[in-house]
Amino acid sequence: MKNLLLAFIGLLLVGCAASSGGGAASDNADYDFNKRAIDILKPKCEKGNYSACNDLAISYQNLKDHKTAQKYYDKACQNNYQLACTNLANMYQSGLGVDRDKNKALEIFNTSCTNGGAISCYYLGDFYRSGDEGKEPDYVAAMSAYERGCKLGDIPSCTNTGVLYENGLGVAQDESKARNIYRSACFSGDSSACDNLKRMGRKR
Repeated sequence: MKNLLLAFIGLLLVGCAASSGGGAASDNADYDFNKRAIDILKPKCEKGNYSACNDLAISYQNLKDHKTAQKYYDKACQNNYQLACTNLANMYQSGLGVDRDKNKALEIFNTSCTNGGAISCYYLGDFYRSGDEGKEPDYVAAMSAYERGCKLGDIPSCTNTGVLYENGLGVAQDESKARNIYRSACFSGDSSACDNLKRMGRKR
């Protein structure tokens, strides 16, 4: 569902430049775009605009300066800008520019989710739900994280609570409740919820 958040936002930031063509010209345009963004965002970040710090980190990430990106994600996260916490945790989870450390990622996701980071709740739920690297899924913890993310306004988290209800994972199976959740999430714009709702309709 969601790919690495910082990469996605990075693509949005460089979209206009990247659309101008391919090859070296496009690479130069992307580089120039991100350098200009850094010149604009860095003073704002230094003055305490932590949204700017997050965007500044994305520009450094696009330029493959992961160490500096980590520095600014951390600065914004330490000042309760939760999207930066999510991006920082994703760096540790994927090993993108830092040593891969899933325990560190889990710690950041958990703290951010507790502090109101809705998207961190989504990734926290995914962490507990997955059974990768030999660990057993913890569907009860996944449901708790998704429910919190949903209450904080992250619609894909809502959809995932529906998935757990539909399949009886971590909760008693309740297909009616799953349909209602999918319907609400679909109306809120989550295409995967719409797909799930259609699929369940075909089961009748």
